[in-house]
Amino acid sequence: GVGSAVASARAGIRQEADYGHLFYWSPVLLGSGAAWWFALDLAPSVAPLLFLCMASSVAWLLLGPWRPLARAVATAAGLMAAGALLAAWETARRDTIILDGPVTATVRGIVTGKEIDSQGRWRYEIRLIETEKPVLKRAPAAIRVTALGRGEGLAVGEGIEGRARLSPPSGPALAGLNDFAFDAYFGGVGASGFFYGSPHVWTVPDASKTDALIARWLQGLEALRGEISARIRSILPGDAGAFASSMVTDDRRAMSKETTEALRLAGLTHIIAISGLNMALAAGLFFVGLRALLSLSQEISHRWPVKKIAAGGALVTVTLYYLISGFSVSAERAYIMMAIMLVAVFFGRPSISLRNVALSALAILVFSPSALMGPGFQMSYAATLALV
Repeated sequence: GVGSAVASARAGIRQEADYGHLFYWSPVLLGSGAAWWFALDLAPSVAPLLFLCMASSVAWLLLGPWRPLARAVATAAGLMAAGALLAAWETARRDTIILDGPVTATVRGIVTGKEIDSQGRWRYEIRLIETEKPVLKRAPAAIRVTALGRGEGLAVGEGIEGRARLSPPSGPALAGLNDFAFDAYFGGVGASGFFYGSPHVWTVPDASKTDALIARWLQGLEALRGEISARIRSILPGDAGAFASSMVTDDRRAMSKETTEALRLAGLTHIIAISGLNMALAAGLFFVGLRALLSLSQEISHRWPVKKIAAGGALVTVTLYYLISGFSVSAERAYIMMAIMLVAVFFGRPSISLRNVALSALAILVFSPSALMGPGFQMSYAATLALV
C-alpha cells in the first residue's frame, strides 16, 4: 500500500544520504528551477520564491535527519526556488538594452574584442559610446559589427568610428532551436550588423575612458588572445592555422565554411570547442612532465611532496590557459572540474568522481544560470556524465 511505498522511499533516501549520493541531485534541482523561470512567458514575483526558500530552510532544520523523506522534499523545493531566484537575479543584473529595430547610424565606441573570419573580415565587439544620424534614444551598451574591408584591423582598446547597419539579435531559426537573442542578452550584446566600408580610428574622449581595473584587465586579456591567434595563423596559414588557433584561443571564425562543414558531417565539431580534452592536455602534460622531472632527483622525491607540487604547477598552467580561452561555457566547465581534480590531489581525495561534476555544475549555475539553456552546457555535461 501507500505506507509500504513511503517506507521504501524513506529507506532508499536514507541509504543514498549515507553514501553521500543526494548531493549529486543539487545541480539538477537548481537547474530545474532556473529552466522553469526562463521558460515562463511572464516573470513571476520574487517574493513567493524568497518565502519558499526560507520556509524550506526552516523545514530542513526542524525535520532533522530522522525524517529523510520529508527533509528531501523540503530540500528539493528550496533548491528549485533558489534556481529560479538565481535566474531572476542574473536577468536583472545583466539589464541588457536590446535595439528596438533595424537602423543605419554612425557609431563610435571602443573595441573590446575582435575576430577574423576565413575571408579576412574582422568582427568587432564594441562598447558603444555615442551614435549619430540618428542619435539612438535607447542605444545598446555593446554591439557586434563586421567590417567588410580588409587589413590588420583596429586594435583592442582603440576607438572606432564608422557608418553601420545595426539589427536586433536574431531569434531561433526554428521553434525549439537555440535562441541567439537569448544568448546575446546574457552576453551583454544589444545589436549586431556590419560597417559600410572600413571603419577608422576614433579619438576617445577622456570622459568616456574607463579606469575600472577589471575592464582594463579583460581588455588586456582579449588583446593577448588576439595576438596569440594571429601568431599561430602567421606560422600555420590556412585552415591548419585556423584549427590550431581554435584549439588554443577558441577563435573559430577564421576556419573556412568547407572545413567547418566537413567537421560537422564527421561529427567532430566539438573538437574545435575548448573543453575537457584541451584542459586535460594542458594540465596533464605539465603535471606528468613536472612530476617526472622532479622524480629524477632522489633527494627531492624523498623530501618533498612531488605529486602535490606538480598538481600546483598544473593548476597555474590550466588557469593561464583558461584566461586566454575566451571564457566559453565548455571551457568554464572543464576548468572548474580540472581545478577541483588538482586541488583534490592536495588532500589525497579521488580526482575523477560525480561529486566533481556536480560541484562544477553548481558553480556555473550559481554565477550564470542562463548557461543552462545553451547547447554548450547541455552537451558538455551529458558527455562528461557518461564518461565519469
